[in-house]
Amino acid sequence: MKLVFVRFCYWLGAVLDFFNVLMYLFPSTLFRRLGIRLEVTPAVGYLLIHAAALMLAWTLLLIWGLLRPIERRGVLLLTVPICIGMGVSALYLIAAKALELEKGLPLLMLPLVLSVLFLGAWASAGKIARAGAKAE
Repeated sequence: MKLVFVRFCYWLGAVLDFFNVLMYLFPSTLFRRLGIRLEVTPAVGYLLIHAAALMLAWTLLLIWGLLRPIERRGVLLLTVPICIGMGVSALYLIAAKALELEKGLPLLMLPLVLSVLFLGAWASAGKIARAGAKAE
């Protein structure tokens, strides 16, 4: 059951990261839903394309980790700072009054929940690895 949880977390991260790739490539849809007026200037477009490329790379890294979820469990741990950064960026939008708290609450809560899930999956993968090492 622990392995199912670990695999689920890899898949969840990959799907959500790919969703972020799409949001960065088509930002007007996301920002309109959040009630944020965004003018995509060349500088903003440049940053969004970079963000999309990095998020796509992380999506692929999570899929790579999924191929050997126990041996590559460090990918789960390294995903936590990304989740925290996404939460901080949402907090920035709310503090700058560019996003209403009610609409920004999911953007704050999701990274927190994901961080707990990824830390739990990383710990579970570690237990599986230790149990496998003892069995050998």
